[in-house]
Amino acid sequence: MTHIISNNKQVKKVNRIKVLDIIRRNDCISRKQLAVMTGLTPPAITGIVKELIERGFIEEVGLGNSHGGRKPVSLVFKADFVYILGIEISKNTISWGFTDMKNPPNNVKHFAADMSDPDKASTYLIELIKTVLQENVDKNFLGVGIAVPGLVLADTGTVARSVNLGPAWKNYALLDKLQSQLSVPIFLDNNSNVAVLAEKIFDLGINYSDIAYVNIGDGLSAGVILGDNLVKGNKGFSGEIGHITLHMRGATLCNCGNRGCLETVCSLTALLRKIEVEMPFVDEQDPAKQFYLQRQCIGVRELQELLPRNSKYLNKIFLQFADSLAIAISTVINMFNPEIVIIGGKMAMLLENFLPELIKRTKGYTFPELFEDTQIVISNMREEASVSGACALALQEILSFSNNNLFDKS
Repeated sequence: MTHIISNNKQVKKVNRIKVLDIIRRNDCISRKQLAVMTGLTPPAITGIVKELIERGFIEEVGLGNSHGGRKPVSLVFKADFVYILGIEISKNTISWGFTDMKNPPNNVKHFAADMSDPDKASTYLIELIKTVLQENVDKNFLGVGIAVPGLVLADTGTVARSVNLGPAWKNYALLDKLQSQLSVPIFLDNNSNVAVLAEKIFDLGINYSDIAYVNIGDGLSAGVILGDNLVKGNKGFSGEIGHITLHMRGATLCNCGNRGCLETVCSLTALLRKIEVEMPFVDEQDPAKQFYLQRQCIGVRELQELLPRNSKYLNKIFLQFADSLAIAISTVINMFNPEIVIIGGKMAMLLENFLPELIKRTKGYTFPELFEDTQIVISNMREEASVSGACALALQEILSFSNNNLFDKS
């Protein structure tokens, strides 16, 4: 009898979450529409809606259109009733923002931190999460999502390896470390996986079922959704396109330990390294050389400032970069046949003027039958997609049937 009661409670909880998620995804919806979309009986819908209103998740906002008979009462999701914190970590930066359950974060913050040591990085994350929650005690935080570069066992929250964070990140139980100090639920996954979730839930991927997100930052990787489902592979490590081998003999050594990886020529790290090595040989009259002599360094922000100045040198190396990136994108298209490829990460903002050339070169590397129906676009979220994605990850897990603790409190 206890087992049956437990199952009944579980079914009711799942139905509540299903109804809540449908209301969240629709601007206005009636009880009758909910019954049709869920297959639940009108009395069941009435009971669930009553509970959701009492708990503050939804509210009635007036009468909808009628095709005869009484006008239906419209229901809307109260997006600002609960919040989610999203965090992205990279080797030298922590980025974070929080959001309600319907929109991406609109005020992402960044601060410098050396994340190469996993124990110190865990301490930084615990302090950040505690501070954000304490400074926003008026908000009901349901969970925290964290985007991590590298190989992440999402089920256990273990970072199997992260070559771009540093060699110390190997089989590190990050989730256990954080959850032992925090009561709020924590969810972890690879940064490209969560970025494609962000595009699917919040932005350019909303109307697509087959989406590829190419993430160009310190490294190069991809997140892929096929048939509305995230592609993860056997251990959850899929999408490491940066470690496709292009060259072997005499090739650059990659952080992963192999030589000739695509990431060694197609990443922000590779581009900045190339500029640093070649800058002494650049023409003295080139705007990039003059800028470099004044600042003695060039990073993402400096490149953003420099690109409009018509530097022949920068134009040349960005076209070279576009060719390497075209190989990566064509590989993704040839393998997964997505409807849309979204380019994001730290370098996304630098590639807008080179997009036509990038598309042209991608076309040359791709099967025509696959290329012709595939859009290639720059993410609107730019380098903040992984923070939005961390929020999307937590949202997805909170609303999933396997982690449905949303209604555990009476």
